[in-house]
Amino acid sequence: MPASKVLCCIPVRVGALAIACVLCMLYLALAIALLVQRQGMKDWATLVQAVDVPLTAGAFDGVFAGMITIVIVYTLVSAYGIAAIVLQKRKLVKIYHVANWFFVLLIMTISLAYWFYFKVKRDVYVNDCQDLRNNGVMPNGDIYKPVVVPGKNMIAGGSDKSYCINLIHTLVIVSGVVVFIGNFIHLYFASCIGTYASSLNWEYLHQRLQTQDIDELADRKPSTDILTTRAD
Repeated sequence: MPASKVLCCIPVRVGALAIACVLCMLYLALAIALLVQRQGMKDWATLVQAVDVPLTAGAFDGVFAGMITIVIVYTLVSAYGIAAIVLQKRKLVKIYHVANWFFVLLIMTISLAYWFYFKVKRDVYVNDCQDLRNNGVMPNGDIYKPVVVPGKNMIAGGSDKSYCINLIHTLVIVSGVVVFIGNFIHLYFASCIGTYASSLNWEYLHQRLQTQDIDELADRKPSTDILTTRAD
């Protein structure tokens, strides 16, 4: 029999409804934030630097379109889940359960891929950070000239890159903690919704068994009456 409670002490239906509401509001806020900050994100991603090759405007638009589509559709899926849980429709909840798992796994895959890319390419981000910090002029007033390495991007000048190294190192750690904890919570929420879907299936099967028992008893009663009549 599925668990009757989630989040330690909350009834499974109330917990599933609360989770769907939290996810809907969270991703709705995220969608609004992405749309509001779109231009700023585009300016940062397409910023031309001497030490790196930025994204083109078309590439950024494609990435942003994919990201905002996932967020908006997941928001709609969560809203659908709220309606399904309120109505207590077994088939609707099952559809929500499957769709929710799809988006949880999709978001987990994308977030982990991005974090590993960030971790592997952190030296590139250190170089970008140093270039922005130098801003083309060394602290002593000399004109900054980037170091050219054959076959590679230019390297930002400056002998002391400790600030950028520490900054990127901190960002890697913080983003890793956020990604792993966020995905763990996502997985737990999905399992809670699955528990509610299983509980509805259990109730449905239990009701069918009860109905079957009643029908069998009803079929047996006429037979018993016939045998009693014959005996008389």
